[in-house]
Amino acid sequence: MANDTSQVATVRRWTPVFQLCIRLILLLALPAAVFLIRPALLAQAQEERRCFGDEAPEVTSCIEGGFLSFWEANGGLEVFGYPLTDIRTVQTEDGTFLAQYFERARFESHPENDPPYDVQLGRLGVELLAAQGLTVDSYAVEDPIEGCQYWFETGHNVCEPLLTAWRSAGLQLDDAPELSDSDRLALWGLPITPQVVVPTADGILLTQWFERARIEQQPDGTLTFGRLGAELLGSAPTVPAPPADAPPDEPLPEDPTVPPPPVATAAPSAPTPGYPCNGNAPAPAEGLQVWMVNPNPLRGEDANTCARLIVNGGVVNGAQAMAYRYYGNERRPSIPQSTGLDGVAGFVFYTKEDPATVPVEVVISYQGVTYSKFTAYNVR
Repeated sequence: MANDTSQVATVRRWTPVFQLCIRLILLLALPAAVFLIRPALLAQAQEERRCFGDEAPEVTSCIEGGFLSFWEANGGLEVFGYPLTDIRTVQTEDGTFLAQYFERARFESHPENDPPYDVQLGRLGVELLAAQGLTVDSYAVEDPIEGCQYWFETGHNVCEPLLTAWRSAGLQLDDAPELSDSDRLALWGLPITPQVVVPTADGILLTQWFERARIEQQPDGTLTFGRLGAELLGSAPTVPAPPADAPPDEPLPEDPTVPPPPVATAAPSAPTPGYPCNGNAPAPAEGLQVWMVNPNPLRGEDANTCARLIVNGGVVNGAQAMAYRYYGNERRPSIPQSTGLDGVAGFVFYTKEDPATVPVEVVISYQGVTYSKFTAYNVR
């Protein structure tokens, strides 16, 4: 019994020592635990916020939260570019939203919608057209072209090589492994202009505008997405939109660099062009019309470019015509032609050595007035 009492006394005597040791161990271990946990917390915070100071010091804005998740899930830098602003309030024709501008897009927050529809893209293509005094109704409805994708909603074709770029990206709206046209429409929107060529200091730029974007083929053949966000903010030069199509019963807009062409007083009429220009020929219209008989010839086939000049409602016979093909910065002239009794001049190009896309300019001179118009063909 005495021995038991001695053991109890010993335990009681050492208990405060044990407690002190445990407290010292905890105090020493706590900073180490914090040191281990803090990097994990920082890593998580960094995953929810991305900045670009290391790779692009001029980019001072960051992406975070739902906008970051959307940016990463739908193409990131390649599709949208760097952020140009922090999140801000933006007022559009559709309402007022929290938004953030990127080089090629504007993200808009729609918290009233469930994901993935809680982030949507602004209609920058429509807004930039409006800034140039144009609307989606400024362009004539096209007929469907074989080999292209046609949208009845706006009446425009999307043809190669821009069609490849259009099909290459879209928003990830579901778990399907392949992109659908609905995914692509959510990114680009509908086409709102025809495919056009724009002469630049570096060569010919092939472009087409969409509700939310612009697809471009650079003079070297590279396919790119237009920097609409930067253009809207004024930090990049604006690529001019295609000029509006003149209504058939109204005069064409005057070009201050040449005498104004005569204006038709009645709806123009013209005989059906002869072969091969009867293929794909548009309805007669005042001024210069240019078209490809087959816009998508096979390599090695002939590419036929046709032009018709109508002045004051009648076809012009005997006007001098030239066609020029553009290969980057090189402008290759055709053999001179003249318009026939049907007002049409035709040009034949052999495509075996041609690049994938060849812009063609037709120039016709008549009574001191120079008419010029572009078209293009895509070699398959």
